[in-house]
Amino acid sequence: MSHIRQLKPKWQYKFMENFANIDECLNWLERKKYIRRELHLGLERVKLACQLLSNPENKQKTIHITGTNGKGSTTAFLSSIFRESGLRAGSFISPHLTSWNERISINGSPISNDDFFAATFQILDKLKQKVQLTIFEFLAVVSLYYFAKINPVDIVIYEVGLGGEHDATNVVLPLVSIITNIDYDHFRYLGNKLEGIAKEKAGIIKPNVPCFTAETRPKILALLRKKASEKRSKLIKIT
Repeated sequence: MSHIRQLKPKWQYKFMENFANIDECLNWLERKKYIRRELHLGLERVKLACQLLSNPENKQKTIHITGTNGKGSTTAFLSSIFRESGLRAGSFISPHLTSWNERISINGSPISNDDFFAATFQILDKLKQKVQLTIFEFLAVVSLYYFAKINPVDIVIYEVGLGGEHDATNVVLPLVSIITNIDYDHFRYLGNKLEGIAKEKAGIIKPNVPCFTAETRPKILALLRKKASEKRSKLIKIT
């Protein structure tokens, strides 16, 4: 059984809505942004949404990043390297500073309002109330759909929002996985034991997919190596 804490909903609600324009969409995101606190964490909803959308996660080349410190800077560095190499690199990050659009970008430029609305409108039309997503799950699905169907790129970097194994981004099968330094975070969801947090983050390690890590503590490295061995994945320590 997973160590991750499961939170039971206190009430039922209609999460997905229909929008007439981008302003209604962005206002809805603001109203619903804390709804995650009332839902179980897990991949079931995102997997169902992806199935209803013809599995956009399988139609793109990806890199998957988790950790406690350094996720954002690693994403920025990689995006810059790819851009300077002449590639179109997409990224999905969280949180944003001033605009929801910042979470989905190509070569550093956030998704336009028109594309954001187009992706949202098409997704809601296909899901048709068959699955109730959290805000983060919804945005992850928007990014998956956007990069697969609306504006394909050469590669997409997906940054984990919370933990790893049960995070909405963990539906991707990346070219490589990256685990930055691990520390205490998100106590309410991941618990207060570092080994448990590390185990959750190690959940992004996929079978036969190499994983890079900047972690240095022997106990955590041993945990990551054990997980990598179980998945027949090569763990590469960056020094």
